[in-house]
Amino acid sequence: MARGLALGLLLACAFMPCTMQAEAAGHSRPSEQEALNAGTRAWEKGKTDEALRLWAEGVQAMPASRVLLFAGIYRKLAYARETYARIAPTKRALVLRAPFRGKPAYYVLLAPRNKREDARLRRFLHTRLAIRWPRGKEVAFFQRRLPASPVRKAGSRPVRRAPPAKPPAPLPARPMQAARQLAEQGKRKESLQLLARLLRTRPRMKEARLLYARLWLEESRPQEALLALAPLLATRPRDWRPWFWQGAALLMLGRAREAAEALDEAVARNGKVGRIWLARAVAALEQHEPQAALQMLAVAEALQPGLPETQLNMALAYEMLGDRREATAAYRSYLRLADRADPRARKAALVHLLALARN
Repeated sequence: MARGLALGLLLACAFMPCTMQAEAAGHSRPSEQEALNAGTRAWEKGKTDEALRLWAEGVQAMPASRVLLFAGIYRKLAYARETYARIAPTKRALVLRAPFRGKPAYYVLLAPRNKREDARLRRFLHTRLAIRWPRGKEVAFFQRRLPASPVRKAGSRPVRRAPPAKPPAPLPARPMQAARQLAEQGKRKESLQLLARLLRTRPRMKEARLLYARLWLEESRPQEALLALAPLLATRPRDWRPWFWQGAALLMLGRAREAAEALDEAVARNGKVGRIWLARAVAALEQHEPQAALQMLAVAEALQPGLPETQLNMALAYEMLGDRREATAAYRSYLRLADRADPRARKAALVHLLALARN
């Protein structure tokens, strides 16, 4: 499912080839820890270029198999600074400047020293930045992508650089409008691709993230939706919609308790949307709380009358309570309202209705 191009986990595997590093023969470098500590001091003093250089030297001194964890990937330094400030208390934060898809970017990372610290920092990212599945890459991945050192052995031939990446096609004049039109036309794949490009350049664009998450849910990809929503949820927004879509994604993943918590947040922000109450009732049914679900469904029906899903879930709740008469009436109401419903849902409702009639 706010955090810029955060979620390195969203983008960890999407890099383009870039310049290989030239190692300077005979060039003395500080040790890994010295370089990282010096980089942190320079960053705190506002000496950005010096900090980036020192951190890059520290990464070059690391074992190639060690893993760095993603906290965010940003085009703008200001966004990188914000995320760095949030993870700085770990004392393991650093920033690297290297290409991302052919353009300069800032990678905000954590550098665990061992497996135990790796697990602790992943939990920190989950809690502090709402990154549900923190991911990382081996140091070798970054060593290949860092800018080449300007120092090289006298008389040696310079390293041949890769040709520049082909620039992507320009965004439409009104990318959000174009993305919505594609979605309305049923071209979800094209809309998702356009939104992904838009969010790489404007990672804080809320409406783009919300549409991006909704389309992933329509594609039955709830984990991708959660990743899209995470930057918004990290700021605990007042808008109910990120919480609603998070709840919907968690319901699809079968995580009813977490879904209920997210939907409670949505209700707290706007209790006048029927579909929030409907989704919250579904979470209650998943937790075997039919009486609570019926109370929520009554609110949903009052706010948005005539939703077939409300009647279907009422039928399921009454059936869980053993009230055959009310369950039968609710199933019949659902079938009357659901002329265009999913044929599989209609069939399931008919099966339940016939089973109730036989008993």
